[in-house]
Amino acid sequence: MDLELNNIMPDYDFGVKEIEKKQLTDSINKIQVFLDQLIIERILVDNSIMDDIIDAWHDMPSNFHEIRNNLAMKDQLALILQGLSGGQLKLKLAITDSLMFAYNDSLSENGFDKQTKYRLRQLLSAHEILVSDLIQATNSSHALSSFIKCLISVLDDKSSFYSI
Repeated sequence: MDLELNNIMPDYDFGVKEIEKKQLTDSINKIQVFLDQLIIERILVDNSIMDDIIDAWHDMPSNFHEIRNNLAMKDQLALILQGLSGGQLKLKLAITDSLMFAYNDSLSENGFDKQTKYRLRQLLSAHEILVSDLIQATNSSHALSSFIKCLISVLDDKSSFYSI
């Protein structure tokens, strides 16, 4: 049976639209602001490690800057291959938006309790996926991804670093 490819796959626009690059830039900016506020509030862990998190955070602005600069210059194919366009990008952004809402809702209703920490772990994991994809697509430093993974690890249920 000889099937034509056009009959199997619908027509899709090829390429990353400039609006998608803008969405990615906006997302990396939002992640930076969110992490900055999270760290400034000092609610993640007890003070024995919080100072180390703050020190490490001071190294991160250059990584955000590198990702933004590399993203602006990156070709379409690299972003497409990393799932940073079309439906995949839309899904990743929808997940991070939904998890941000769930985290903020839990925080306002319950404070920084066990459920809120769980929501924060979910949100940081979604941020790490998006950041990791951006790093891969733009050939940027992996330091930011590693930093987010460290934050996730201190929020692990088995962690002794809880501030509450």
